[in-house]
Amino acid sequence: MTKFMNNRYLKMDWVRYLLVAILLAVVLPLVFGVLHIDKTWRIGLLFMAVNGCAAFMIGYRVQKTHAAWYHILYLPILFGLMVVVRYADYNYWFVPIYCLLSYLGINTAYERR
Repeated sequence: MTKFMNNRYLKMDWVRYLLVAILLAVVLPLVFGVLHIDKTWRIGLLFMAVNGCAAFMIGYRVQKTHAAWYHILYLPILFGLMVVVRYADYNYWFVPIYCLLSYLGINTAYERR
């Protein structure tokens, strides 16, 4: 486990944010589908609660670690691609919501001088 955590790629900001986005936008919805969790629970719990909080926290961490601003776009873009592949068109509304929540996280973490 130590060798995995000391991997030079995991120390790069973009790799960490991309892995989190893949987990949230691709892996978790597929796991919910495999477990036959109802569509309303998937939308309510996963898309609104988990991904919404994660988008906010990604924005917060981007500002606190002074990472590049475009890292907040990984989750909405991957989620949008998953909607194209698998979900109904009304799920596109979550893409701008995730962008706005990430931006809100950035502004929350912003320290005024």
